[in-house]
Amino acid sequence: MKNIIDDGFNSELVSKALFTGKLEIPCIEKPEKFIVPDALVPFTKMSSNPNYSCAVHFYEHDKNFSDVLTCTNEYLSEFKKFSAVISPDCSLYRDMPLCLQIANTYMNRAVGCYLQSQGIYVIPNVRWSDERSYTTVELPEKICLFRRTKE
Repeated sequence: MKNIIDDGFNSELVSKALFTGKLEIPCIEKPEKFIVPDALVPFTKMSSNPNYSCAVHFYEHDKNFSDVLTCTNEYLSEFKKFSAVISPDCSLYRDMPLCLQIANTYMNRAVGCYLQSQGIYVIPNVRWSDERSYTTVELPEKICLFRRTKE
């Protein structure tokens, strides 16, 4: 098993990404058309789910989907069967150090951006914790609400 820190947070996920903000968080692009899935299926149940019109979600404990963050390619063929994938719901606890909140926001967007680059319809999961994540109290930008800046 590879260690996520050893390879720069799975940097190949963002080799073709556009970034936004001073922290350079990867962008999940606006789709050409919007898809509303029929239902949601948890990541841990997707292999036993015959309804591929669902969207796969990660609203589970982080340990249940940690392999998606480190070995994303191993799940591509399964994800491609579904109508959509919601970007990973990496935990952002109110008492979590800000650096970890930024790292988890980065991983949410990096995986989402990569899946999108592989032809998968991605629904961005926007998540916040305390006021540091959605205001400019500590940082010059709101980490949970990144928008792509004009080029």
